[in-house]
Amino acid sequence: MQNLKITFELDEPIILNRYSTIDSILLDAYFKRLRKQGKIAEFVKTQDYLTEISKFIKVENNTISGSVWYVPEYTKAVPTNLQIHKVTQPERIIKYNRLFGSDTTPSKVENSGTGEFKAFKFGIESLVLSSIYFYIAGDKDVIIDLLNDVNYLGKKISYGKGYIKSKIIEPIPDDKSFLLNETTPAKPLSCQDWNVKTHKVMFYSQYPPYWSKDKVACYMPSASLKEHTDNTYANGQYSSMPDAEFISPTKFAYGLLSHKLKVRDDMEYNDTGTCAMCGDKESKGIKGNTETIIKKTLGKGDNFNDFPYILKGTGFICKHCIWSVSGNSVKDGGKTIKDASPFDNLCDFILNKDGYEYIQSKKADKEKWTQEYKAEFFGSLNKQKLPFVIALKDTSNNQHVLFKSAVSISNALIPIQVGNRSMIIDDEILQEAIKESGELIKEYSKKLLTNFSKDEPINFTSDERLMDFYAKYDQDIRTLLNFIIFNKEVKDVKRKPKKVR
Repeated sequence: MQNLKITFELDEPIILNRYSTIDSILLDAYFKRLRKQGKIAEFVKTQDYLTEISKFIKVENNTISGSVWYVPEYTKAVPTNLQIHKVTQPERIIKYNRLFGSDTTPSKVENSGTGEFKAFKFGIESLVLSSIYFYIAGDKDVIIDLLNDVNYLGKKISYGKGYIKSKIIEPIPDDKSFLLNETTPAKPLSCQDWNVKTHKVMFYSQYPPYWSKDKVACYMPSASLKEHTDNTYANGQYSSMPDAEFISPTKFAYGLLSHKLKVRDDMEYNDTGTCAMCGDKESKGIKGNTETIIKKTLGKGDNFNDFPYILKGTGFICKHCIWSVSGNSVKDGGKTIKDASPFDNLCDFILNKDGYEYIQSKKADKEKWTQEYKAEFFGSLNKQKLPFVIALKDTSNNQHVLFKSAVSISNALIPIQVGNRSMIIDDEILQEAIKESGELIKEYSKKLLTNFSKDEPINFTSDERLMDFYAKYDQDIRTLLNFIIFNKEVKDVKRKPKKVR
């Protein structure tokens, strides 16, 4: 096994999640080969193959080697926006719905303008970077062989994005694939298997695919796109709960508020399983066609079109998620609200051990949502009591943002749900960005923090100082800065979708 640094020189803009790791990229290529050879089924658990994987990638403390990506020290970045035309893929939708137990999916799509079959246009941010790099420890020859199958990185490769011009694989003296130093993880590390001096902790998957709902408490890398030493452990204002067992947001909310917001008593919760909505295991709930279960729980005139079809899979929904979208009479502030789910009247809210607080509601407190209040609230996220949930709506319809959100077990690394988009805010990096942006805004105004999720082209003037700013701070940090400084609503990347006729 060798300690390696893998550099990808890019020829196209890239769309890549901050916490994407090189092991997930290599294992995607590895499992694709096994499927072509007929050795594995379509869906497998990575942890079941640790013995085989350990033959060519180092495995330590039940963790597969492979860091997140970094931008080289002197590299600049230019953001741009890619125009996406989301086309309907009825055959794929039907295939997965049936695979996961939906017997109500039609064999033919008559209307492509509604629900999961709807087509629309939206903009998505991509970064123009000359190169990025990763760290990994493993068998250099096998890794080079697997990299021969990797020609693109990130999302939207069908658009040509993330095209790799060349690959440089070089040995390095130290293993930086798990830890950059004793305070800074280079990848998500399970708190059960590692002991890292950082308060950047959140519920995350321990194994690829990292979008899996099978989550545990993990120490997380810095959100800085460049290598950055974490200082949260020595900073007395931060705290975390590394020993926490997984808490789903709906279970957390149910424990806090079910005595205030009425629970449905006309359904029998006799089954157990893994919830298709929140990923919680062994909770009481209902088995069956999940689409049918959801429709039974919804209030009059409500719908659930924003529920991702592929998550209908397990054929089980827990009591807490049913409660969170349940259409029934609920108590709110002593008043009875008919045909409403518990959180329909909470537009923007925070939940913690003290209960819930309106940041903004449909009926009241709109005058509270001022630029000064937003700057104060988001500028002091580290003062929130653990655990807590922050969720914001970005449209006026009945978005069920609670079940899509995440419980924060750290006030240093904070998930914030904004409509369909999950933002992860590294508070240490946010504070640095606020200081740096204060000087730049005087000169560049809104150009600095433009939200590149618009559905029209954006002209961007390349400037050395701006390009350096974009090469350090990811989209989540910049979007929140935009929200704080310019009094603009935070919008999902799919904001104001335009129907394609």
